[in-house]
Amino acid sequence: MLEIPDRVTAIYVGSDEELSAQVRSSIESIPGWQVQRVIDVDTAITLATEQTTAAIVLYISDEYSFAQSLKLMRMLNCDTIAVVVIYDRLKADQLLQLYRNGAAECLGRPVNLSRLTLVLEMFRAPQTAGVSKSAATVASGASTNGGELAPASEYQQMMDQVHSVASLNTT
Repeated sequence: MLEIPDRVTAIYVGSDEELSAQVRSSIESIPGWQVQRVIDVDTAITLATEQTTAAIVLYISDEYSFAQSLKLMRMLNCDTIAVVVIYDRLKADQLLQLYRNGAAECLGRPVNLSRLTLVLEMFRAPQTAGVSKSAATVASGASTNGGELAPASEYQQMMDQVHSVASLNTT
């Protein structure tokens, strides 16, 4: 069974003291989360590889920090670490680069802290559910019909709703 730590760490990377305090209070309001603050990307990379890190919050204030953020994202496995970017001014092509490199969310300033909290809660939710629960859901959906998987009851209910709306010839 997958072992889930009681507390997970988010690393805030940035030099803005006021934003750091806001991010810290927002993240630490989520049960089981703690925040470490670092100033530079190299320290964040070291911390992320040495300890269990669930998220990195990057503050991009200029072109240099944008380039450093891309460097960090390319060095990390963004499939296992949620990377949330907070920025002052970025062009559309820069945002696209961040998303292509694995950013879970990019938030412009002024920051919507409830959005940040939501993204981090959503990222941790599959981990807290555990492997056995998802395996049990799949197993309960198995049928004896030639070994095919039949939809679980929740899935079936959702599909029934979809079919009832789809029969109305709506798009």
